[in-house]
Amino acid sequence: MCSRDVCSFVTNHCSEDKEKLPQRIQVDLGHSKCKVVQYEQLQDMLEAKRLSSQLSQQKVQKVLDAAQVNKERSVLRLHRQVWFQEHHKLNIAR
Repeated sequence: MCSRDVCSFVTNHCSEDKEKLPQRIQVDLGHSKCKVVQYEQLQDMLEAKRLSSQLSQQKVQKVLDAAQVNKERSVLRLHRQVWFQEHHKLNIAR
């Protein structure tokens, strides 16, 4: 089969399927690829995923807040340590 024959076969084959599919749906036979969309179920799934995402974001935010607090405490501790060392040096110099 040459490429020209393949192209005509594919277009003919697709056009026949396109004509048959609406007839099958009208007769209510349907097709395995064409299913009725259940919007309520999809909406429920979407809400569940949103809630899950929000919970994950809250957990990440808590971790980030804890890291920020830990960093501030560390900086304050180091600042206090350096201040005491400098204070001690000044007392010795007097």
